[in-house]
Amino acid sequence: MTCQNGGQCIPADEYAISDKKFTCVCPKDFSGERCEIADTTITVFFGQEITLPQFIIFHFIRQMQRAAPENGSTSKSITTNQRLVTVKWPRPFHVALAELPDKIFHLITVQKVYNQSATITQTISSLNRCKHITELFNETISKSHLLRRIKYYHLPCQTHSPQLTCFYDEVHFCVCTDLGHQRIANCFEFSHTVKQDCFGRSNCENEAQCLQDKVTCPQTSICVCRACFHGARCQFSSHLFGLSLDAVLGYHIQPHIHLRNQLSIVQISVGVTILLMLIGLVNGVLCMLTFKSPEVNEVGSDLYLLGSSVSGLLITIVFALKFWVLYIAQKTYLTNRYFLQFQCLSVDFLLQVCLNMAQWLNACVAIDRMSVVTERLRFDKKKSKKRAKYIMMILLTIIIGTFTHDPVHRRLIYDDDDDSSKRIWCIVVYSSAFQTYNSAINVFHFIVPFVINLISGPIIITILVRQHRLVHPKQSYRSLISEQFQQHRYLFITPIILLILSTPRLIISFIAGCIKSNDNLWLLLIGYFVSFIPSMLTFIIFVCPSKLYQQRFRRNVDQYLQIAQTILHIQSNGLEKKK
Repeated sequence: MTCQNGGQCIPADEYAISDKKFTCVCPKDFSGERCEIADTTITVFFGQEITLPQFIIFHFIRQMQRAAPENGSTSKSITTNQRLVTVKWPRPFHVALAELPDKIFHLITVQKVYNQSATITQTISSLNRCKHITELFNETISKSHLLRRIKYYHLPCQTHSPQLTCFYDEVHFCVCTDLGHQRIANCFEFSHTVKQDCFGRSNCENEAQCLQDKVTCPQTSICVCRACFHGARCQFSSHLFGLSLDAVLGYHIQPHIHLRNQLSIVQISVGVTILLMLIGLVNGVLCMLTFKSPEVNEVGSDLYLLGSSVSGLLITIVFALKFWVLYIAQKTYLTNRYFLQFQCLSVDFLLQVCLNMAQWLNACVAIDRMSVVTERLRFDKKKSKKRAKYIMMILLTIIIGTFTHDPVHRRLIYDDDDDSSKRIWCIVVYSSAFQTYNSAINVFHFIVPFVINLISGPIIITILVRQHRLVHPKQSYRSLISEQFQQHRYLFITPIILLILSTPRLIISFIAGCIKSNDNLWLLLIGYFVSFIPSMLTFIIFVCPSKLYQQRFRRNVDQYLQIAQTILHIQSNGLEKKK
C-alpha cells in the first residue's frame, strides 16, 4: 500500500506507539488515509438576474445523530462576468447553501445520504431564494417567541409549494421536503449572525471574515473580504486615494510566465510604464535645460518650476523602480527580505512625497503669477526668489511630516495564493483613526492645489481687466477680456491643462470611492497611471505655452550645443596632432 493521487508519504516514527507505518499528506482536492478519496465537486450556475459580489460563501451542513449539526464554510472569488462557479468540498455533508451579501441564501442541494466524491450541478435563480420568516408570516407570528411560532413552520412549505424550497430565522434553517403526500419543514440549527473569526484565531486583515472547513480540528481556512478590500488575506485596499500598484496589478502577474503569455492587463501595464518612463525622462531633461541656469531663475516661479522638474524626474525613476520590482518579485518569486523590506518602506513613501510636492509647486507657480499681476510695478524679484526658497523648504517639511505614518504602518507578509505558491506582499495596515487621517491628508494635498489652479486663471484675467479698465474706461469688458487673453495666453493655458489632467483622477476617485469587484479593474489602473501624468508633462504645460520660456530653452540649448561642438573640435584637433 502507498499514497495515491500524488500524495506525499511520511514514514512513521519507529518509537511511536502506532500501527501505521506511514502517513499520507494529500494534495489539494484529495483526502483519505491513502489520498484515495476525491473531493465532492459542486458546479453552480447563477442566473443573469442575480448580482454577484466579489466573494460567494458556501456553507456545508452535516446532520449528526444525537448531536448538533456540523457546519463548515468556504468561499470563492468571482471574476468579471463569471456566472459558473465550481467549489470542491472534502468532508461529508447533507445540505449545501450559497450565501450572497445582505444574508441572501440559496439552496444548492439536499442529500439524505452523503455520496462520496460526487459531482453536483445546480442552476440558481432569484425565484428559489431562501426567504426570512418575516417574508412568510405576519408581524404577530414572526415576532413571537420561538416556541410559539415554530409550530407554524410547516405552513409555508404547504402554501408556497413548490416554489419555496427553504427559509430561515435567527437560529434555524428549514428545508421544505416531501413526506408522503405532504410537504413539511425540516429544520436544523444554523446561526447566520455568528461572528466568523475562526474562533479568535483569524489571520485575516481589515476586519475580514475567517471561514473554516470544520469547527473542531480544521484543516483549511479562508478569508472573506469586506467591500473595497481584496487579496488572499484581504490585505489590499482599493480606495483610489493613496492607491498602491501592488493592490491593482500584483495578483494578475503570473509566476514564471513570459511577458507575451501574461494577461492583457499586465502586458498593457508594461507598455504604459515604458511609455511613461520615456516621457518622464525626456520631460525632465528638457525642463532642466530650461530652468537649470542661474541667470534664468529670476523670479520665484522659476524656482518652483525647477523644483517641479526635479520632482518629476524623481517620480519617473521611483515609479519605474516600483513597477519593475513588483513585476520581477511576483514573476520570479524574489525573496531577498532585506531588499523587499527596504523598498516596501521607502518606494511608496517617496512616490507620495514627490507627487504631492509636484502638485504644490505647480500651485505655487499659479500663486506667484497672481502676485506678479497684482503687485505689477511693486513686484520685487529678489524677494520673490527668497520667498520661494523658504516656501519650498516649508512645503517639503510639511509633506514629509504628514506622510511619516505611511512607512511606520507598512510591513511584509507571506501569502499563499490560489496556486499554493508563496508570494511576498508589501501592505499598509491602519487603524480606523489613521485610515481617516490618511484619507483626509490625501484629499487635502490633492484638492487644495487643484482649487488654486482652478481659480488662478479667472483671478488673473479679472485683475488685468480691472487695471486696464482704469486706463481705458470707455473700452468694453468683452474687448478687454479678449485683449488680455491674447497677451497673456500662457497664464490661462497652463492652469487649464493642469485641470484637464487632474480632473479624471478627481472624478474617478470621488465617484468610484473604491473598487468593490474585479469588474472595474481597468478603472483602478487608469486612476493609478493618470496620477503621474501632470508631473511628467511640466515642459508641455509650462514651457510650450510661454514665449519667454521658449526663448530661454532655445538659448540654453544653443549654449550647450556650442560647448559640445567646442569639445568635439578640441578632441578632433588632438587626434590630428597625434597622427
